[in-house]
Formats: sequence, C-alpha cells, structure tokens
Amino acid sequence: MSGVSRRFNRRMKYLLTLLSLLLIAASSFAASSPSEASAKEGPNILFLLSDDHSYPYLSTYGSPNVKTPTLDQLAAEGMQFHRFFTGAPQCVPSRATLMTGRSPVAARMTRFSAPLPRDEITLPELLRGKGGYYTGICGRSFHLDGATKIGQGAAKVFHEHQLKTFIDRVDSLNTCSDNEVAAQVAAFLDKKPADKPFFMWANFSDPHHAWNAPAEFRPDPASLKVPAHWPDLPGVREQLADYCAEVNRVDRTVGTVLEAVDQRLVEDAQRSATYRVDVRERGVPADVAHHVDRLESERGTCVEVAQVARDGPTQGLGGVHASCVERAGLVALVGAYTHA
Repeated sequence: MSGVSRRFNRRMKYLLTLLSLLLIAASSFAASSPSEASAKEGPNILFLLSDDHSYPYLSTYGSPNVKTPTLDQLAAEGMQFHRFFTGAPQCVPSRATLMTGRSPVAARMTRFSAPLPRDEITLPELLRGKGGYYTGICGRSFHLDGATKIGQGAAKVFHEHQLKTFIDRVDSLNTCSDNEVAAQVAAFLDKKPADKPFFMWANFSDPHHAWNAPAEFRPDPASLKVPAHWPDLPGVREQLADYCAEVNRVDRTVGTVLEAVDQRLVEDAQRSATYRVDVRERGVPADVAHHVDRLESERGTCVEVAQVARDGPTQGLGGVHASCVERAGLVALVGAYTHA
C-alpha cells in the first residue's frame, strides 16, 4: 500500500470516528424536547479547565515532580484518557473546539483575540435549550468573548456589533481569581432552580504565569526529575520548581471547588449524578526551560492533554482509556457519557 493510500485510510478512519462521536452527542441532546428533558433530569456537569497545563504534570500520569491528590482521585474514581488531544496549541482556538465540537478553522477562531461568532452553537446552549440545564461559567477569562483588554476603538466596535455573546449563551457569567472560584460555584448552585440539572465551566489561571504560588507548594529544585531533552541547569530547575508549585496549588483549589459542590448537593443521588470533567489546556510554557521548545506537549498542530472524568458510581465506565479523542470537543465527550 502506498504512503498516500495509508494517509487516506488514516484520515477516513479519523473522520468516521469523529462523525460517530458527534452523532452520539446529537442523539443524546435531541432525543427529548425541552419539556421532556425537564421531566427527565440529566446529570450535573462540572467542567474544570486549568491553563498552560498538560499530562506530564499530574502524578496520576506518572510525574514524580508534582503532588495532585485531588485530580488523582478523580482519575481513580472515573475515567482517565491517554490519547486526548486539544484542537490547537493556543488558548482561544482550543477552547472554541471544546465548546463547539468543531475545529478552530471551522469555527472561524484562528486569532487569539477573536470572539466566537454568534452563530456558532456551544455546549451550554445545547444543554440549556435541549436539556433544560441551568448553565454558568466562572473563574479566569474563558477567552471566547474576545480580548479582555482592548482600546476604546475596539470596544466601540464590539459594542456596536454585539460581539460579546456569552452573556446570552449562559445563565450565569462571572470572571474571578482562582481563590474565588469555589465561592462563585457555590453562589451559582445557590441560585440554581431545584428542578434543573446544572452545567458549570470553572476556569483556573494556574499553572499559567505569573508563577507566585507560596513556598508550601514548591518542591525542592534539587529533587526534581528534569526531562531528558532539557538542559539540566540550576536556572531550569528553579523555573521547573516554580511551575510545579502552580500545579500543586491548582490541585488544592480544585479540591475546594469539589467541596463546595458536594456541600450543596446534599442528597447522595445528586452527588452520584454529577460528572466532574477535568481537562488540561495546552501545555507547559516554553520558558520553563529558558525557551526550550515545547517538546513536552506539542504533537504537530495539537497538544496531548490530561483528561479525567468522575461520574459518581462509574457503572462500568471507569478505568484507563486509550481511545483517541481529537478535536471532537466536550460536546461529543459529554454526549458519549450521557448516552452510555
């Protein structure tokens, strides 16, 4: 078989896999009318996203440099993926893929400062419109309403053309620092109607710059295992320790969010019907190793990221999954969970 034929067969296999995932998602959302969906409550969905983070920097994926007991527990109690790829090695297009199930090019999100076009349908909209969900986003910038710091001229254009759209896409929209996420999630759940399931996308800055985690989270630079393709220099170890401290801190922060959720879902049935989906975004910044190439995470045009999900009683869905999920986005992923 020629090289061209092999590439064609691989591409067709990928396209068929992607189509199957999207069809599963579509069927799960479209199976019920809004009124029927309200009568048959779906699972709660808590989507957790950390920034500049990838699979080599979680202890459940074998890292000796970080301590992430909260995220490790999510993996142990649910599903852990080993071939889960983001749509692009950049904040904005990767989030567009997660929320739309489309490639950044198809979603017209190829610029860092681009707002998501209003006619692109997102997962929270599907859940609210088709499933009767109460939906929200909180934490650091979610990156899909355009740049947060723009000049007066650009702000005028955004206002005149109504380019910021997420206030219309979800029931609750707030941005805050990482240490306020748990309180924001708690306030969101306090406002949630009793008869509705929820979708909450909680964003975290850690381990993105600036690296300012307290000393209690920072490992000893001398104890770290430096990747073989990095120069083992004192400055490299210092920056790697700074980065690992951020990872350790975000694990603690995620724990406070999970506690806030469990305290408000007082019934065991509510807690067991809540999916906790945790995804790492992009990968470790290059300057961890003084601008060493990001070989740690980039795979061509995509980044392989950590992804774990806990779904209460796993009902046979748990364990380590090596199936490839690339560019299908959270829409297909959640569709597969809720359809199973």
